[in-house]
Amino acid sequence: MYGEFLQDESLSNEERKEFNEIIMMSLDRLSFLVESMIKMSRLESGVINLRPQLDDLNGTVLFAISQVQKKARNKNIHIKLENIDKVDTIHDINWTAEAIFNILENSVKYTPENGNIEVVVRSYEMFVRIDIEDDGIGIDEEEIPKLFSRFYRGKNVGDVEGIGIGLYLTREIVSKQGGYIKINHKKVGSSFSIFLPINKIEYK
Repeated sequence: MYGEFLQDESLSNEERKEFNEIIMMSLDRLSFLVESMIKMSRLESGVINLRPQLDDLNGTVLFAISQVQKKARNKNIHIKLENIDKVDTIHDINWTAEAIFNILENSVKYTPENGNIEVVVRSYEMFVRIDIEDDGIGIDEEEIPKLFSRFYRGKNVGDVEGIGIGLYLTREIVSKQGGYIKINHKKVGSSFSIFLPINKIEYK
């Protein structure tokens, strides 16, 4: 529709600029939706084979953080990575980064300006734990079991854009690597913990 509007030669430069911005914003939304659906479909159908390799998990976490930094800076949100332990573990770097990114992106979305996000990596004997905490709008305790369902969005998200696929994808990616994800209830903000086995070679 806005493309048709642009064919009108009587439009002012301001109107053309406004319509172009609307078109670009709509294209970004469509692209995000299509990419999310493709990722979900590939994971569920088994088209994508995870490629595990031994690497520093902190590097994977940093890669995920770098992908969300621009959005965080736009809201003046500080992301702190606390490297408690250096962990060399067998994992799929790209898909694990995708799982972490999905949680971080939600934290940025639902944390107000000038907020904080903290990421902590801890190593144990059998598994590694990645904690992601923010001081955003938080999650109602009764909604926690529903958050990993496809297309589910919390009641208190307001008018923040989203389609409810990110956490579903994160759980699928983590579970296919023999791990699991936990939501820790907080009075303020949200807290997610990803658990991955340290030496898991056989992927689901």
